[in-house]
Amino acid sequence: MSRKNPEDKPCRRTGLALRPAPQAPGRTLSDRVVRQVFDLVRHSGALECLPSNEHRPGPKGFPFRTVLIGLILSQYMGKSANINDAWETLFFALSPGSKALLDVPDVDLHIHEGATREEIDRVAHHQYATSKRVYRSWSSMTRRLDPAPHDRRKRLSLSEAKKIRRKWNARDNQDTVRNLEAIAQDLILAPVMASYRRGDFAQWPGHIAVDDTPVPVWGKEPD
Repeated sequence: MSRKNPEDKPCRRTGLALRPAPQAPGRTLSDRVVRQVFDLVRHSGALECLPSNEHRPGPKGFPFRTVLIGLILSQYMGKSANINDAWETLFFALSPGSKALLDVPDVDLHIHEGATREEIDRVAHHQYATSKRVYRSWSSMTRRLDPAPHDRRKRLSLSEAKKIRRKWNARDNQDTVRNLEAIAQDLILAPVMASYRRGDFAQWPGHIAVDDTPVPVWGKEPD
């Protein structure tokens, strides 16, 4: 049962129950933090590696940079890099000024105490619509960045995993793989370089290395 929908009734406009209810952050990010992250990503060079964000038929999505920064801000708030957490951060944890900076519509998606059924339905409709716009942009971006797009919510069989690995290693996909690696490198290196320019490493006598080498992740030890 949802804490936002104690009666667990479906929304008349979307046909969906308000579940899971958005776990709205308990605080709002300061404009200073959002601006710092925005400038960090903008100057990292990663945005130049993103695919073009041309409009496709259907509801308009958000700029790719908005979704990417939303994911980073979500992690900053101690949440996760899940796309639903990015949506919650973008719409529940930003001031109107920060929303304008990131091209996020300033709409109130909170369901307030004492709201009528009609008011709940209206807000639920906006929640559903805005979340789908964020998901649509994320899906569109990853389809063009990923050499082997697949449903990441699905547990892969060994044969399916081998097919994906072959696609990643295929010669025809090497440019796509290198571009994805460049985005990861730029985002990882950006805060290190910013700290270096501020003089945070002035007393450090050694060198600085950043390593984003991918390693396999196993649900259990390989047999």
